[in-house]
Parts: sequence; C-alpha cells; structure tokens
Amino acid sequence: MPAGVWWDAVRVPYAQGWGVVKALGEACGGVIGDPYRSWLYWLVPPGGGEFPARGGVVRLSVACWLPVPAPHRTGPPGPYWAVPYEGLTEPARLGAALSGEAEAAR
Repeated sequence: MPAGVWWDAVRVPYAQGWGVVKALGEACGGVIGDPYRSWLYWLVPPGGGEFPARGGVVRLSVACWLPVPAPHRTGPPGPYWAVPYEGLTEPARLGAALSGEAEAAR
C-alpha cells in the first residue's frame, strides 16, 4: 500500500525495534514486521514529526510502498503484524522511545 496517504511508516532495524515496542507499551500502535529484511515498521500519521535518519531509522512517506499484511497475519513467514493494528503511533512518543533505545545502545 502507498505510504503518505493514510499513514507514514517509520522503519527501524529489527533488533532495536523490539526494545522500542517494549518501551512504548500501550502507546504502541500497529507495527509491521518484515523478517526477510529485518525491519519493523511503525505506522504514524502522515506528514507529522521528524525522525532523523540515523542508526537505520527512516521515515517512509509519499512515493514509498509498504507490504501491509492481512489482519490475521501475526507471525512469519512474510510480512506480519508484530503489534496488531489498533491505531497509529504518536510520532513524539515514538521519537522519544527511539532516542531512549539509541542511548541504551551506547
């Protein structure tokens, strides 16, 4: 599905991403897992919030496409819902969780 219309996606390396899921807890919206490329993708509101491209974190928006799994796909193989979709993640909270993970990795 195209990003930048209903949502943008923030791509995070798999290993770092699981710590972010834990840090966000109940504030975590839908997260798509891609085990083949080792990425987790957070769905966030389109156009809002800045995410510096560091440590493999990249915001995907207009002109980007993302494989969105069926609602019942909650595990590999292929793309799946690492955190089932119940809404978007607030960019400010995701940014804070990502910063905390970057600090913890140092």
